[in-house]
Amino acid sequence: MPDGPVPPNIFEYMDTEAENVKISAKLHEAVLKEHTVVDRFIRACINGLHIDNTPANMVAQLYHFVHVQYLAALSNLLRLHLSESMGNTRKAVDATLTAYELILFPEKLPMYLAREWHFQTIKSRIERARKGDPTKYPLAAGLLELHDMGSQYGAHADVSSFIHRMKRRPHEDGRGIIQNFAYFQLPESQDQGDSHYVNLFHNFLAMTRVFDPFTEKYAPINFEVWRADRDRKLKAYTEVGMGLLARIRKHQAEETSQQ
Repeated sequence: MPDGPVPPNIFEYMDTEAENVKISAKLHEAVLKEHTVVDRFIRACINGLHIDNTPANMVAQLYHFVHVQYLAALSNLLRLHLSESMGNTRKAVDATLTAYELILFPEKLPMYLAREWHFQTIKSRIERARKGDPTKYPLAAGLLELHDMGSQYGAHADVSSFIHRMKRRPHEDGRGIIQNFAYFQLPESQDQGDSHYVNLFHNFLAMTRVFDPFTEKYAPINFEVWRADRDRKLKAYTEVGMGLLARIRKHQAEETSQQ
């Protein structure tokens, strides 16, 4: 378990991960029911496509990549790898921003295929474009913040990435501290754990908005109905997430006042 000794070999490490999944699924059973909802929304957009040009084919591949990262992010959360889950989210945002550029400017596909710097730095380019004109790339605002968060906590060895892994407690003799490095990242409360899942569902569902022009044209669905249902779910996840955040902050404030 997260606070126990480090598993002595890779197979016992993986056994611990499997045990973490069972416990996570039980503790967060209610909120995890939403996984199939988000998964169904995304799969509806990438199954049964009839693509008629190369730029659209690349957008479809990027959409599939987002779905892969969704499954990876969720499985990492279940195994108590929060940082890795955030890293998956960052990859998905990167793919979504790339798709955004190709949907708006399909003539830039050769630049992407050639791995030109324009696409290697797509996040920075879109960020600069929005600073110059906030009306550009309107759907990117929240994604840029999410990309920064994923980079800080999940994709690099920045000192911030250790916040969720380091555990400190006073030494028994009253002098100094004992510092442990956690190989698994246990949420501090039920609400915090639930919030990780709700945020994940919201973030990945929000990414689908960038793909809407592609989805409307190529996915074999009633797009207007799909979009309305998607937007209702996004609103619901936002409201649930805000409620969880309020409870978490209240609990933290109560703990601080008791110290």
